[in-house]
Amino acid sequence: MKKELVVSGDEKGIVICWWYNRNDTHHFFPEPRTIFCLSCSPHNENQVAVGYKDGMIVIIDINRKGEVIHRLRGHDGEIHFLSWCPQLCEPQFLSDATSDTLGLNGELMTEDTAKDCFLASGSRDQTIRIWNATKGKGRFHFPAEMVFILFLVNFFP
Repeated sequence: MKKELVVSGDEKGIVICWWYNRNDTHHFFPEPRTIFCLSCSPHNENQVAVGYKDGMIVIIDINRKGEVIHRLRGHDGEIHFLSWCPQLCEPQFLSDATSDTLGLNGELMTEDTAKDCFLASGSRDQTIRIWNATKGKGRFHFPAEMVFILFLVNFFP
C-alpha cells in the first residue's frame, strides 16, 4: 500500500486528507463532532477510522467524499486510540461465520476466501473494544484493567 497520504482532523469535525506526492488535498465533514483521534486502514487505502470526543467512531471512505461506511457505538467517553489489526482474519475469528460476505472492494466473496478487518478502540470510559470493521459490529469489550493484567501475564512471566 502506498504511504503518500497524511490525514488529520479538528475540533469542528473536519477531516483533511493530503496526498503529498501530488500536493492534493480534500476536506470531508462526516459528523459534526469533535475529532479526538483517527487511524488509516492498512488493508484499504480509502478507509479511515475516526474517533470522536463523545465516544462515537465512524469508518469513512475518502474515495467517496468521506461517506460514512459504519457508525460504531458503544463507548461512553472520548476515543483515545484506534488501532487496526495488521492482518485480515477469517470470518470465524472473533465473529459469527457466514456463508457469503462483501469484501473490502464491495465484491461478493465466498466463505473460503472471505477475510474481515478488525479495529480496536480505547476510550476514557476505561474500556477497550474490538470491532469487526468489515461488518460494522462490535465483537468484544474489556475493562482496561483486565487488558493491563493480560499484558503483564503474557509479557512478564
